[in-house]
Amino acid sequence: MSPTRQARFEALFDEHYEAVHRYALRRAEPPLAEEVVNEAFLVAWRRLDEVPEEPLPWLYGTAKHVLANRRRDAARHARRIGAAAAESGVTAARGDRGGGDAEHGDDPAARRRHAARAVADATRDPADRLAERDAALRAFTGLSEPDREALRLVAWERLSLADAARVAGVSRPAFAMRVHRARRRLAARLREQDAALDLDLPWEPADA
Repeated sequence: MSPTRQARFEALFDEHYEAVHRYALRRAEPPLAEEVVNEAFLVAWRRLDEVPEEPLPWLYGTAKHVLANRRRDAARHARRIGAAAAESGVTAARGDRGGGDAEHGDDPAARRRHAARAVADATRDPADRLAERDAALRAFTGLSEPDREALRLVAWERLSLADAARVAGVSRPAFAMRVHRARRRLAARLREQDAALDLDLPWEPADA
């Protein structure tokens, strides 16, 4: 192992771990966020030569992909459980009336509803749960996921439009337009609820 490579990675980890951890916590429950951060830095170690001079947007993008993969895996797992539960319910309905599920009995429809809830829970953004507590956050939750993510990157992560565009995987002009439209839609939802929120988010003008 090269001492220079090791030192570079350790400096990268020490400087940016907290920021990447905050990024993950805003998008996942703490245990999953911890796993996402660890895997993101493992990817960084394996691909250290590809990490750019300004590494934070690259790390955010890596964490984003790791989290998306984890959520897809969780959703597939929940669907498999749901399918197995539904099949078990059908089998029970055909003749095995002995035991049954203590919570759902032998009702296939109830099992399917339970499986659907499991899929939703596996993929739900924690910001959605927090938004229920406050009118402004309810408006935020009502936005599409691309709109929410655009606002998160510029308002929470405080990235420039150029860096945020790299995280989102789009061009800077496309991301600037996405932020503009997301901001406008959020303002409209806030007006509908007679809610107030400071929309002076820290981004540079789209033509900068």
